[in-house]
Amino acid sequence: MIKKFNNEFNMLEYIGNDYYKCPYFYMDYKKYGTIDNKIKIFYQIVDNEVKLAMLNYSTSLHIYSKKLDCDYKELAEFINQNKYKSIFGEKRIIKKLKPFMMNYKCEYGYVRKIDSNISYDDKDVELATKKDLKEIADLVMLDDDLATSYDKDELFRQLKERYAQKFSRNYIIKNNNKIVAHVCTNGEIDKFAIISLVIVHPNHRRKGLAKKLIEKMVYDLASEGKEIYLINYTDISSKLYEKLGFEAIEKWGKLYL
Repeated sequence: MIKKFNNEFNMLEYIGNDYYKCPYFYMDYKKYGTIDNKIKIFYQIVDNEVKLAMLNYSTSLHIYSKKLDCDYKELAEFINQNKYKSIFGEKRIIKKLKPFMMNYKCEYGYVRKIDSNISYDDKDVELATKKDLKEIADLVMLDDDLATSYDKDELFRQLKERYAQKFSRNYIIKNNNKIVAHVCTNGEIDKFAIISLVIVHPNHRRKGLAKKLIEKMVYDLASEGKEIYLINYTDISSKLYEKLGFEAIEKWGKLYL
């Protein structure tokens, strides 16, 4: 049975040290809890035992199962009923769920972590301001992979909200006063941060701009004592992140419409 979250259930205790297996779930729950009406949390009970926890933010659903022994058929019915645009979780969960989700496409990648600081060249790197966020949203939507997870207006709303709450920071590079490259933390909580939305305009790729932005971001986060994570899906991005020192620590997956 899938039930809406109640405060009798200790979500952080259930996740424990597995926060890297559900990074967005963990960050959004710690930041917003159940106070924000845009966050909805559910869990699945089978034989009086919690088998699965879910966090819905906007059109996305983030899934975590401690033992991977949830009722996948019931989970699929719940997702289809609520028409979530994208579902994220460990690869093992997504693979078991996929046979019940014929209308969804599937993609696999990695959760990565970097443990050491790196040198950087911050020439041309700027900290974005509020007025840059609309242009950032437009740039992100040029990427076919990122566009599967976002609606542009909703992305713009999220960027503004996280910027205002100091839950995120955005670094950019401009050319002729136009943003041509971007990286951000898609959330920072306590000593935990996740890097996301790495995008370079198609006309400015193969110039080392993504590398420059990521190095600057890693340097700043490491200097603040934060654990640094990111999720990637493509072979090209894997080569970049491995070269920079990001190690794969968990296989990841997503389903999307």
